[in-house]
Amino acid sequence: MEKDKFIIIITILIGSIVTLQAIHFAKESPIRELAKLERKLDNLREKGISIEYVDIDDEIGYLVVAFNDMEPEYVEPVREIVGYDRPVLFRELELKRVLVGEPPASLLKICRAINLLIEVGYRVDSRVDVERGLLRLIFRDLIDEEIQKIRGLVGHDVPIEFEKREWRDQLYIGKPSLMLEALEDASRKLGQAKTQSKLIQNTVSGSGVDRKAGLLKIYLWEQENYVEIIEVIRNVLEYDTPLAFVFFDYERPEERNFTTAEAVSEHYVNLLNLPDIGYEIVWQTEDEAEASIYFIIEDEQVPFQKLELYKTEGLWEWRCRRIREVPSPSRKLEIVGYLTSVFHHGVSSIIPLVKNLGDETAYIWSVEVEVKNSTHTLNQSYLTVGFGLLDGLIRPGEVKEVYPIMPGEYWRLEESEELVVFQLDSARGKTYTITITLKDGEDKTLAENTFIHTFAHRTG
Repeated sequence: MEKDKFIIIITILIGSIVTLQAIHFAKESPIRELAKLERKLDNLREKGISIEYVDIDDEIGYLVVAFNDMEPEYVEPVREIVGYDRPVLFRELELKRVLVGEPPASLLKICRAINLLIEVGYRVDSRVDVERGLLRLIFRDLIDEEIQKIRGLVGHDVPIEFEKREWRDQLYIGKPSLMLEALEDASRKLGQAKTQSKLIQNTVSGSGVDRKAGLLKIYLWEQENYVEIIEVIRNVLEYDTPLAFVFFDYERPEERNFTTAEAVSEHYVNLLNLPDIGYEIVWQTEDEAEASIYFIIEDEQVPFQKLELYKTEGLWEWRCRRIREVPSPSRKLEIVGYLTSVFHHGVSSIIPLVKNLGDETAYIWSVEVEVKNSTHTLNQSYLTVGFGLLDGLIRPGEVKEVYPIMPGEYWRLEESEELVVFQLDSARGKTYTITITLKDGEDKTLAENTFIHTFAHRTG
């Protein structure tokens, strides 16, 4: 009996030791595995792909490959080495920004720098930073040679902030597929699930088929637990569907439920965020209403929009809005610069940069542009008020580009009244006067300015 007890105790001890060793090795195995992956990925480092480290993300439990300078073309080489059966989160550690020159510069100088880049054929996301008085250029691939090249083009006296386009954390799952119809079906299935599942509705911002990458991209709002929603979506779409989850770093906008026509109208006015407007319910039935959105000009109400409202399932929404041609409350406007818009090989539009110097809202209904040299005069006019909530509206003190509601293409040749394309190549190296006129809804002139412009030669 004692011998049997002894054997049982020995067996338990051996079992405990084996269990402890198993736990020990289980803890070590991810570390060993990461070390093996690091060695495999060294081949990519030697080819210039700057992998900073490989790790396991504690929050979502997936493999993380981190870069100081992430590029989309790094995804496939890494996934081929790691294996498509392993989900991989691609992470960029920092956003690169380089500021050159001394801000602020005049807005006209910044506009001219943008126009030059557009006209020489540079494809870059360019923006006027009005508050800081500089030019912002956003690239996917930011290198020192590119910075020097652009500075040489626009001049060293133009302050520029070069920014590398932001890469958001992206989790890749499954092997890419060329079966685009299956991916389109998966996209439709996710859209249907979004209408039926509150969890998917509250966490998925949007989705779309990435044809080049051969997968379905799904955009997620910031949240505490990504693992749950990822598993729910994978169950909905089948586990063999290739996916890329893109993680936003901001929360889903708060949902608002409006139980009265007044509440939805007030929310609309708050969205416009203009100092001199109000609303009035013109008429209302049990499930329909109309609201008038008006300017307050010299203590008088001047309606400039009408909202059609309707009620469904006990909640009010706006169906559409109608715009009206009315005078601008502010008439103290200045055209401080302009941007050339190029479509294919033609100058499609001239976009004014406008400052509202008044204390009231400016309401610009249309823009007229004349481009003239010693041989030709070209004219174009376009409406600026369309579907956008703030189309044609400029707050007091604000500086804003005033865009056409539809992209332009044709100009009217003054000599013959013929509609023509303003060919950029034929204008290169030639100097024109550009006169821009802003009009309100009553066709009254709000501002006018004339600039001298020489179209740039193409580089390279």
